[in-house]
Amino acid sequence: MQISTQEFKNIGSKLKGLYKINPVFHWKLLLVFMGVGFLVFTFYGLLIFFKVKNQTLFKEQEVQTQTQVTIKSKLLKNINESFDRKSTKTKSILENKYLYTDPSL
Repeated sequence: MQISTQEFKNIGSKLKGLYKINPVFHWKLLLVFMGVGFLVFTFYGLLIFFKVKNQTLFKEQEVQTQTQVTIKSKLLKNINESFDRKSTKTKSILENKYLYTDPSL
């Protein structure tokens, strides 16, 4: 199937009608789209505003978990004794001011 050059030119002239500039129509179309966009963003902004105002936007859900921690008293006593020993050793070092000899000499 061959298309003559005249038929090809006619196809192009038919398409030109679709792309004609119509300023009135385009301005109306632009205003409608901008108006709809403005309304959408306004409602979205109000939604966010009221969520922030009511403090529901960043609210974390509280988890009700109660875990019972069992402390082994023997281990706790050992830890307390360890800290006591360290504190007495620190006090004795600060009071005695033992001078260490230099091993390299």
